[in-house]
Parts: sequence; C-alpha cells; structure tokens
Amino acid sequence: MLIGNIFQQVYNFVDAAIVGKFVGAESLAAVGSTGTIVGVMICLMMGLTSGAGIIIAQCFGSRNFDELRKQLRTYLHSGILAVVTSVAGVVFSRPILSFLNTPDNVIDEAVAHINVIFAFTIGTAMYNASSAILRSLGDSRTPLYAFILSSVLNVVFDLLFVVVFKTGVVGAAVATVIAQIISAIYCIIHMVRHRRQLNLEGINFQTTKRAIKRIFQTGIPSALESCLISLGTMSVQRLVNSFGAMTMVGYTAAVKSTQSQSHRLYRSLGIVGFLGSKHRCKSDGQNKRVCIKHLRRLSVYV
Repeated sequence: MLIGNIFQQVYNFVDAAIVGKFVGAESLAAVGSTGTIVGVMICLMMGLTSGAGIIIAQCFGSRNFDELRKQLRTYLHSGILAVVTSVAGVVFSRPILSFLNTPDNVIDEAVAHINVIFAFTIGTAMYNASSAILRSLGDSRTPLYAFILSSVLNVVFDLLFVVVFKTGVVGAAVATVIAQIISAIYCIIHMVRHRRQLNLEGINFQTTKRAIKRIFQTGIPSALESCLISLGTMSVQRLVNSFGAMTMVGYTAAVKSTQSQSHRLYRSLGIVGFLGSKHRCKSDGQNKRVCIKHLRRLSVYV
C-alpha cells in the first residue's frame, strides 16, 4: 500500500501537469474544484468496503470458509451503492459546486468533469470491493499491481485524450474511469482464476439479512469517519474557491504535488485486514497478544 501511495502521488502530479499545460489554468482549477467531492465518494466506498473486509479477514483467519462465502455474496452487491452514488452525484453536482463557491468561469468545466466520474462510479466500486476482498484474504500484491496498472494507464490515457484528441477536462475524466475499470477487471479475473486457492468456490448471489447487517455495522462507522475528513477539506476548498480561479490553480497544483488523497485510509485498510487475517480460533488472550505483536511491527511502517 505504501508503494501504491507513491504511484498515486506520481499520477496526481502528472495529471495536474498535463491538464495545466495542455488545456489551461482554468481547466486545472475546474479539476481541482471537484477533488474534495470525488474524495468523499472514494472515502465512502473505501470505508464501507474496509468494514466488510474486516469480517472477511476474520472469517479467513479462523478458517470459517462457509461464513466467508456468505459475507462475500453480500459484498458483491456493492454495485447497488455505486448506482445510487452515480445518480445522486450527477443530479447534485452543480448545486454542490455552487455551494463550494466555484467561480462562473470554472463551474461548467467542473460539472462536465465530475459528471463523467460519477457516471462511472461502478469502476471505483468494483476496484475497491475486489481489492479489499483480496487484501482480506491475504493477497496484497494483486491490488498493488492493479493500482500500478491503473496509474500507468491513467497517464497514458490522459496523454491520448487530452493531448492527442484534445477533449479537455472531460478527456481527463474518461481516462480516469477507463483506468479504474481495467484495474477492477484485473482484480476480478485474478479472483476467478485463483478461486480455489482463495477458497471462493461455490459462491452464489443469494444473501441474508444477518450478513448485510454485519457488513453495515462495521462498514458505516469507517465510512463516516473517512467522509468527515473529506468534508473538512471541503470547507477549505470553499474558502479557496472564493478567491477566484487563479488561487484555485495554485491550491490545486500544491495539493496534487504534495498530498496523496487517501494515504491514511490506505494504511488503515492494510492494518485492519492484516490483523483480521491473523484472527484464529483461540482464546481472547491469545488473539490479543497476536494483535499487539503485529501492531508493534506495523507501527514501524506507519
């Protein structure tokens, strides 16, 4: 995950550079004004999937594969949340951007950019769900490879759509969603091909109320915590937007080049998934000692 953050950092910088150089300053400001809104969506998805990932990791760690498959059946219904997010995002994108004091000379491009992102939220949901499942089952390399693939493809498609086809901020958004969908497909193909090793055979799409309840009990607190952090940055973005497009350009360039949007959440996902997978059918005292032991190790990396 730490390596993935480096690639995300590089992508953020290159993406801002491509839009700023080949489209213009106001277009970069438009992309930057949507960052906090997209951040809320990503944190919502990642929060819910990480909560479900805790349960899956515990089932995997305790070798309770029947319960694991029950939880996965519910997990695969995350596409419903993606559809709801897509519709709400497209409908309310302009009112939200207006509330954030987005200038008139920027808001049209901002709406066009974010509507493409929201329209294909399914790509984000697919990637977050599949990568969280793999991490919960002890495979952190495949999501990393998928993320690296997504970052590289994102830059390539940015150059193709923005520089060659000259589609502006819409092209930058299209590049992002295509790269996300490809990375999600990569994770899903890996799960299908290695379903026996991952103990995923025999999954169907029937679910239970108990499984849904467990996932939301663990996922909602994590999602709300993540969204609150992004909502805090929204207030900063609203203040920056009030100073005009040029100030937004400077702020966007600074944020893109110095900050990984969700690095704290990525690290926490790695910790909870890792500790969950270390859960065994032992006494509470033994489980506690295992958690303390691995938390000490993980603190070195955090």
